[in-house]
Amino acid sequence: MIALAAAVRTRLVAWLDERHRRWPRTANPHLFINTDTAVLTTSVSAFWVNAKLGISAQTLVEGRVLDEATGDVRRICDLFITVETALRYVGLHDA
Repeated sequence: MIALAAAVRTRLVAWLDERHRRWPRTANPHLFINTDTAVLTTSVSAFWVNAKLGISAQTLVEGRVLDEATGDVRRICDLFITVETALRYVGLHDA
């Protein structure tokens, strides 16, 4: 389990409530859905996510990894990425 900051939990709950209000019977398992994907089981496009967030999803992931990169390679791998990438983030080699 990953602990979320109170502000993140608040926003996540708000989005999940809105998602359920808009598409109460969707079978789509993805966190982000829109009018097009609510009737499918596919994910929204990266373009849609980036436009809605105002920042690329990749940038968010990299920021989160860097925030968690405390030198505990195992924890970083469990949460996010491969061993090679984790080692690069904590500066243990130039993968």
